Amino acid sequence: RIPKERGEEIKAAVIRCGLDGVLEGVEACYMQKAPSPMKKVEDCRKGFMAMGIISDYTWDDTCYDFSKFCLMTDENSRMDELKKEIGRDMEIIDRGNGFYECVPRGHSKATAIDQVLKHCGISLEDAYVFGDSSNDLDMIKAAGHGVIMGHHDPVLEPYAEYITDTVENDGLYKAMEHYGLI
Repeated sequence: RIPKERGEEIKAAVIRCGLDGVLEGVEACYMQKAPSPMKKVEDCRKGFMAMGIISDYTWDDTCYDFSKFCLMTDENSRMDELKKEIGRDMEIIDRGNGFYECVPRGHSKATAIDQVLKHCGISLEDAYVFGDSSNDLDMIKAAGHGVIMGHHDPVLEPYAEYITDTVENDGLYKAMEHYGLI
């Protein structure tokens, strides 16, 4: 979790630099109280509300923790300025089209894979990971067998051992069959 004081600094910097987005906590997601001028943020709000994961608490409240956050930009956003303000302790993953995922440095999907493997006593060479987005890059690079889905961010291709079909076309099944796992 991002320490409360740092979380408040991050929220202020995001607003000051003209971005908007979603703070993601263990219990729920948190958004600004006022509707966003960015359509993609409001689309996100509608989708998350339909799933029941948006909290009644907003960015104005300080009674919750969050672990990561996603940001959206528009023509008025100053992303370079924000990177200077939060980049020292946050990994900023460019997901494309003005969408960024931000996680504390040292807490990537690769870190999680490492912890799971150690807990289960599995070697990295025996790990198979599946991804499709730029936020999967560290995980794909770290695992013994990096598999990317049919619809994927091209940034993953140089690190993929295998490219499978889409999820909708049984890509997971096809990849596991390819490796002789099933």
